[in-house]
Amino acid sequence: MIATPAAAQPSASDRALATELFQQGRALMAEKKLDQACPKLEESMRLDPGGGTLLNLAICHEEQGKTATAWSEYAEAIALAQRDKRPDREKLAQDRSNALSPRLIRVVIEVPAASEVEGLVLTRNDAPVGRAAGGVPMPLDPGAYTIRASAPGRVEWTTSVELSEPGSRVVVTVPLLEQSAQPIEPAPEPPAEPPPAQPPIAQPIPPKAPAPVTTNGSETFYVAAAAVGGVGAVGIILGGVFGGLASSRKGDLDDVCEGDVEKICPTGSSADIDEMKTLAKASTGSFVAGGVVLSAAAVLLTIGIVEDNESHLSVAVGSEGLIFRGTFR
Repeated sequence: MIATPAAAQPSASDRALATELFQQGRALMAEKKLDQACPKLEESMRLDPGGGTLLNLAICHEEQGKTATAWSEYAEAIALAQRDKRPDREKLAQDRSNALSPRLIRVVIEVPAASEVEGLVLTRNDAPVGRAAGGVPMPLDPGAYTIRASAPGRVEWTTSVELSEPGSRVVVTVPLLEQSAQPIEPAPEPPAEPPPAQPPIAQPIPPKAPAPVTTNGSETFYVAAAAVGGVGAVGIILGGVFGGLASSRKGDLDDVCEGDVEKICPTGSSADIDEMKTLAKASTGSFVAGGVVLSAAAVLLTIGIVEDNESHLSVAVGSEGLIFRGTFR
């Protein structure tokens, strides 16, 4: 069925294209090229609906063998001709419709009362068929059709019909749909056994940090006194070594130099004299340094002893040397 909305007005370009398509369609109809002519007329009708175009399209479909489609278009063409006050078109459409009506193939889908079930749905080539259309002859174009009936909880019923004989009447009776077998629900599967509990993984125990080595105050002073005393002893030993070397060098010079008060040494002995003086100074310095360091060691040792006796000792430097003050318990 061709829709002809009155409100939709085609544009000038649409009207021009529709006219061109109409003329081509008429020419192709004259050449009996109906499979090409009918689509052009359909498109022309879509772009610019008109009674003349629709009448030609109905004739094209009739000659193409689509009798039910053409019969429906003739009915619309009659209505348009009456609207447009075109009695010539009205008469042509009515005459062709009357001549075509006896050749229509009609199909009747019957649903007996015994076949009525709740939720019954009918389709024809997958297009729905209203329940009100049941038992009413429906003009259909020649061809193959599949009729289906379905309902909830019922087995679908299907049949096929081939429409080819002009003027025939085909009745399709829908039987009572069989109830569909209730699906057997599978027994619920037993719950899966939980996997065996895994023993807890032993976490490695971090090793304990070694206890810090602690020393009391007296031990610290004892160690320091021993270290400092060792350095002082080395200074004393070096002083003795340097002193012995200086004395040996002096003895050698006494053998070659003359005079009791003022020594007169031979030429070339100045280097030996300088070496003797250097060794003598080194000896004196070593003795002094060693003595000072040993004094410090003695102080540290004394402090350690005081710590052991839980006594308090203070050391100060006075004009006469180191001064020790303390209380002893």
